[in-house]
Amino acid sequence: SSDRVTVCKSFFGKVTNDPAFTFPQLITHDSRVKRTEVETIYFVKAGGRRFRQDRPYYSLASDDMRYLLAMCRDSGSAIGLHASYEAGFSSTLVADEKKTLEDAVGQVSYNRHHFLCSREPEDMQALEQAGITDDFTMGYADAAGFRLGTCRATNWINPADKSVHPLQLHPLTVMECTLDRPTYMNMDYADAETYCKKLIDKSEYFGGEVTLLWHNTSFTGASWYAQLYESLTEYLA
Repeated sequence: SSDRVTVCKSFFGKVTNDPAFTFPQLITHDSRVKRTEVETIYFVKAGGRRFRQDRPYYSLASDDMRYLLAMCRDSGSAIGLHASYEAGFSSTLVADEKKTLEDAVGQVSYNRHHFLCSREPEDMQALEQAGITDDFTMGYADAAGFRLGTCRATNWINPADKSVHPLQLHPLTVMECTLDRPTYMNMDYADAETYCKKLIDKSEYFGGEVTLLWHNTSFTGASWYAQLYESLTEYLA
């Protein structure tokens, strides 16, 4: 079948044959909106082997990953750590994963946990101890909005002793799959677009920021995620 041919070409051929290799499309589109105060960040996973949620497993030293990382750097985009699902359960892994990524790309200051999987104060402490300055995990998977109660980046406050820390938490405004999954918000395209634009308007009104989380796989197949991404970035511009 055509699907099997695609898989074979992807596995045995160049990374550009992979249907999920949508980064050139992303970079081209993002370059059109950088006239505004927009920062593009590609979060890259650098660890995680125990859980299936961390698949696909890959080496940052492979030719394919070096090609991708160079493409991201050359586009002027930032590269952040995509702390693994496993690190969401064992926060001590964050430092090792960050070092692995930095060995490949240089200094890394940003993080977002895979599956939004940061739960405890120890997770924030691990980020700080590893040298992460900004985290973009704070959002609920099942509802787009303002998990922190604000649209502005805020310092992490340790609930154990109420101490204020340098780590900046950036509220996650929208993750694409939150909008239409039946177990989440179950919206169609029109409702999702209207809802997201209201969140953007609210953030602008209060002088905040908008953080969009779109996966590279969202630009494949018949989903309307790509159409919505283009609509929202143009609205922001």
